Amino acid sequence: MARAYRLAWELGCLGITVFRDGCKGEQVLNIGVGKKDKTPAVAAPMGQPVIKPRPRGLKGSTYRTQTPIGTAWITITENDEHEPFEVFVQVGKGGSDTMAVAESLGRLISLILRLPSPLSAQRRLEEVISQLARIGGGQPTGFGPDKILSLPDALSRTLAEHIGEVKPLPEAPVSAASAQADRRPLQGVRPGDVRVRGRLQEVPLVRLQRVLISHPDGGAGCRPRHDSDRFRARLGG
Repeated sequence: MARAYRLAWELGCLGITVFRDGCKGEQVLNIGVGKKDKTPAVAAPMGQPVIKPRPRGLKGSTYRTQTPIGTAWITITENDEHEPFEVFVQVGKGGSDTMAVAESLGRLISLILRLPSPLSAQRRLEEVISQLARIGGGQPTGFGPDKILSLPDALSRTLAEHIGEVKPLPEAPVSAASAQADRRPLQGVRPGDVRVRGRLQEVPLVRLQRVLISHPDGGAGCRPRHDSDRFRARLGG
């Protein structure tokens, strides 16, 4: 023991601890002095962390949001503790590149939520939101605070809305009068009529032909469907 203290002093150690062999059930070092009938206990290995298994049924919420690449349907499921568990993203048709990108985003976020971590699922989702928010794209949609820069940006805003970080975007109100007007058929309009300024008027066919000839594409795709010299055109903006 004296040699141990002298060695610690020579090495400049700030402290030293001396254990007598066998004084503890588990000790740092065992040089094997003497024979022991009892085999020393071996610490059990720690279990490997596993991904949380998915229950047979989960409750969730589905959100519809507009993105620069189309309408996205985002579903967020929760476990029995009301914590986010999985995220599903659908945009476009199955088999397309757009749908592949959307599905990959949902799978990665779901994996992050299901992996064992000292952070709660809510805290992990907040980190996901901070990483996806404000990622820009080539064709943003919306204006002001409702502006969506890309699909990841729309996904981050929807996730933030789900956990209460932001308020939901207001939807454009539809009045009963406008809805009824959309369902009311137009009177006096025949197939092939052209809209020019919102009123009916007689337009000579020769004049229409001059307009088609002066058109940059030569009037392709908009030829008149009437053989008479005069036809009724619906004029509109």
